[in-house]
Amino acid sequence: MTRDSGMISPKHAGQIADLLNARNQLTVPYTAEMVLQHADDYVCEIQDDVVIACVEVKKVQWYQWEICHLSVSEAHEREGFGKQLVRQAEDKAKSSGARIVQCTIRVGNEESEQTFRRSGYREACHFFNASTDREVAVWQKVLAHRE
Repeated sequence: MTRDSGMISPKHAGQIADLLNARNQLTVPYTAEMVLQHADDYVCEIQDDVVIACVEVKKVQWYQWEICHLSVSEAHEREGFGKQLVRQAEDKAKSSGARIVQCTIRVGNEESEQTFRRSGYREACHFFNASTDREVAVWQKVLAHRE
């Protein structure tokens, strides 16, 4: 069952925070409270009352939305949940008027790069993040084309 738009319970917010912290190399750990403050920004897959995959999608500018921290539990990798959540995040952004959607991926994170590449994203640029001592790539996809 996929949920979004603030339908996240405090229990599921804790599970989302735990999943984000476990599956990403974050500089600031997430908490359930942080997730609940921005509950409308999350899309998640819940099975048997457990969050097994989640993604944050948020407005950056009137034309631009960002997908953040796409995360799938280890037990459910390679079952298509990542691609499914990317598609749902894009739909959410597009229905709110987004023209482009973007994400950042650590250079060398091949699984994430592959998921976004297969979903039609292209690497736009990359930069060095001094706080993590890593190269980070910005990936973008155009959602609105002239008809």
